[in-house]
Amino acid sequence: MTITFSWNFGPLEGRNKSGLSGVVETVHWRVDATDEVSGLTDWAIGTVSLPDPDPDTFTALDAADQAVRRGWVEAAEPELIASTEAALTARLQGLIVAAASEAFCCD
Repeated sequence: MTITFSWNFGPLEGRNKSGLSGVVETVHWRVDATDEVSGLTDWAIGTVSLPDPDPDTFTALDAADQAVRRGWVEAAEPELIASTEAALTARLQGLIVAAASEAFCCD
């Protein structure tokens, strides 16, 4: 089983805060998982609330690319990406087993 994951971090929710413009407070995310052998897919969505930024390393909402957004998510919830990918892998394995069982079932 070879599963590929495609993450998208956005849209973003933010506002002006503490003298900074475009402070991101919430990152919405979606991940799509595809088993390359069977072609089966699954997905998950969620949100992550971010702490107040450090003014010295601040990146505004409109300047945050996918790598920056992923970094924010990983910093706020260090286990999120690994645990989500593990859950999707388990769900896809279940779908593959079910599909295989159905293929060998009686008429």
